[in-house]
Amino acid sequence: MERRPPPKWGEDELTGFFNAERQNQFATFVHHPLAETLIEIDSIQLRALQGWVNPRPFFAPQFFVRAHSSYRGAAASAFAGRVAEVFPLCRVALEYAAYGFHIGKSKDRYEVWLRRSDSEECKKEMKSAFRIPRLRESLKARDQGLDSVFWDLYERTIEYGAHPNLQGVVINIQQDKTDDGASQRIIYAHEAGPQLDISMSTVALVGLFSLRAFRLLHSTRCELLGVSDRISRLEGRF
Repeated sequence: MERRPPPKWGEDELTGFFNAERQNQFATFVHHPLAETLIEIDSIQLRALQGWVNPRPFFAPQFFVRAHSSYRGAAASAFAGRVAEVFPLCRVALEYAAYGFHIGKSKDRYEVWLRRSDSEECKKEMKSAFRIPRLRESLKARDQGLDSVFWDLYERTIEYGAHPNLQGVVINIQQDKTDDGASQRIIYAHEAGPQLDISMSTVALVGLFSLRAFRLLHSTRCELLGVSDRISRLEGRF
């Protein structure tokens, strides 16, 4: 069934920008060498998470579902060339996956997370229990290499836009010489180039981190679904 835009769609600046984003996504899909990799990562995440009846324990998979949703948001932004927006979404995806891994099968940790809003004391307890060093302790205990990947990616997301730091600003500025000296353009959507490349590679690595963390927690499910082998093949690309 053909879906046509509603009347007046694209006649204003905002929805016109949405149309331009879509054209960028088409171009990235056709031309960027990592497009198929991002699609494959999404497919593996869906395979691991969809149709899971009564997971035991039930709480950790919720965080990986949200990590996957954030991954899709980051991928959509990367395909559109929205480099500045990729890194905050990648940070969210990283943290959801790391929270899920940190909670794991611990009902006590889940209860601490669940009761964050019950009182100021509960909020303090939750914030202490889920600080980045605590998340890293859980990762290190199972896989030091995966912890290093998490930290490198976390730092990258902070540097390039999850916080308004210098690199996150200048990567989206283009300086042009003019007769009067120079002018600056603040870029909303990048075309092909190194900025697009780093955003696409970051999304891929964040998605792969989430899959590796999930496999450590749910190895039996991953083996039964054929997910483990697919993850291993992806690891060979990086």
